Amino acid sequence: MISLARIARQRIEILARIENGPPHLQGYCGVAAQYIRLLAQRQGIHPDFVVGHFRSYNRILDEYHWRSGHAWVEFDGHIIDITATQFRNVVSKIDRDLSVKVYVCRSTNPHYFKEFSNEDALEKMPEWYTEPLEEICDKIERLAA
Repeated sequence: MISLARIARQRIEILARIENGPPHLQGYCGVAAQYIRLLAQRQGIHPDFVVGHFRSYNRILDEYHWRSGHAWVEFDGHIIDITATQFRNVVSKIDRDLSVKVYVCRSTNPHYFKEFSNEDALEKMPEWYTEPLEEICDKIERLAA
């Protein structure tokens, strides 16, 4: 999964450059999660596509609070997030390096709040993107060829 996530990150960085998107890939989380999922499914691996929100830590209140809607994949009790770089400056209760291009953590990480998975999560994507995810993933494939 990690090697597939690295491939996906490289390819989505190309898409973001062409679209003049940010290098930390803010706004590409749903696309990234679906693209990783597609690459994995081709290898017979079936991660979960997850939609929820990312939370930041408040040191004063000692609580996590909603920061942004977010999407990622989960597999074998772990979160794999190739757009966590957009949260690289978020305060965390314990040291977390969100600046890495492929961020992996346990699915119990309190920064991630899961709301929907798989088909239920995919139904949320038209609220986030004007193009269907399948078309965006096809565009990524064409750019990679």
